[in-house]
Amino acid sequence: MKRSLYDQPVLSLAMVISAKLHFKTVLSLPLRTTGNAGVIDKYIDFCLQTRQLRTVVVVTGGNTGIGKETAHQLAIRDAKVYILCRDTKKGETAVNDILSVTPKANIKLLSLDLSSLKSVRKCVEELSGLETKVDILINNAGVMGCPEWQTKDGFEMQFGTNHLGHFLFTLHLIPLLKKAPAARIVNVSAEIHKFGRINLDNINIRNGAYDNFYAYGQSKLANILFSRELAKRLRHSNINTYSLHPGVINTNLSRHVDNPELHEGKGQTDRGWFRRNFLMTPLMGSQTTLYCALDDELANESGYYYNNCLRDDYMIPEAYDDKTAKMLREYVSNFMDWRRRVTSAKKLNGQVVVVTGGNTGIGKETAYQLTLREAKVYIGCRDQKKGEAAVKDILSLNPKANIKLLSLDLSSLKSVRKCVKELSGLETKVDILI
Repeated sequence: MKRSLYDQPVLSLAMVISAKLHFKTVLSLPLRTTGNAGVIDKYIDFCLQTRQLRTVVVVTGGNTGIGKETAHQLAIRDAKVYILCRDTKKGETAVNDILSVTPKANIKLLSLDLSSLKSVRKCVEELSGLETKVDILINNAGVMGCPEWQTKDGFEMQFGTNHLGHFLFTLHLIPLLKKAPAARIVNVSAEIHKFGRINLDNINIRNGAYDNFYAYGQSKLANILFSRELAKRLRHSNINTYSLHPGVINTNLSRHVDNPELHEGKGQTDRGWFRRNFLMTPLMGSQTTLYCALDDELANESGYYYNNCLRDDYMIPEAYDDKTAKMLREYVSNFMDWRRRVTSAKKLNGQVVVVTGGNTGIGKETAYQLTLREAKVYIGCRDQKKGEAAVKDILSLNPKANIKLLSLDLSSLKSVRKCVKELSGLETKVDILI
């Protein structure tokens, strides 16, 4: 199939403008008016569909933007739709908005914070108690261009939310998907995946390497590789997988990267005018998602990437790299297994732990993990400035951490004796020495 015009950088803005103009025009013309192939004609096709889905559909991030519009369009087709989101107040508003337009919509809200693996597991458990099968899973939620934040489990926020959370959610939902006659998993990626690289040696882009757009690109590339790897592993099942670029849409996804200078006065007005007139609407942006979720043409396709309601067979080499896709799956799976084991560990309840060299590397991570288990942790190190920075970092991740710093230079016996004397004056016992 031919390549989407959105792949041509020079034509990207022109295509958006053309699509906007054609979309507005076509609504005033008789149905089946001929137009450019792609999102507009698919929009007409989906508008004319009368078949009732009567399927169970799960949409992550269904409280706003294209996720909300996708959920609405599926509810119109008589699907039973679950929208999953972190902010349940916004979720309730989205449900009420959809019901106000489509009173017969069968739509429900569940709480899901993709930046928390605990929340992911809880949501799957709740959903499993409500349904015996899921026909369509749409992994739509995401965060873009945020500062160097971390998830509740210590991962870089964009990779952790956009990929890790969806990875775990999808794998836990596969038993329900296998019970459907023909199930589909749709992963909403983005064209910015072309600027992403999977760096397994520094997956969290730490140590001064963080760039918000690079991080977003990595997470979106991971979505595509996840779809390819899933397609291979599920090739003998009833489940097909798809990934896609929805278009350049006027939503609040870019809230973290909007220029602060445009947030006041005339600049903000100009910005709003540009977004309204040059970016696609959420309704338009939902079409490629609906195409991958519903179109019978794709029943025999799995693992491919779609753009503008067309399959894109001209991907960057990194998006075809099945070796990296497998390595990424193994890396994440190993982490999930480790995380399951360590999070089930008993609480230390104030036990005293001393960690030498706890200001960096695995020592720092060990100290952090022990504070999560309510231990009283002392980190001993030679460089007090680095030690203070480590304590500050741990407290930023775990404000309730009971952690203290001691000066210890192991290359000096005098320093060793002094540290022991100081510690003996602070504690009557030590439970763990690392």
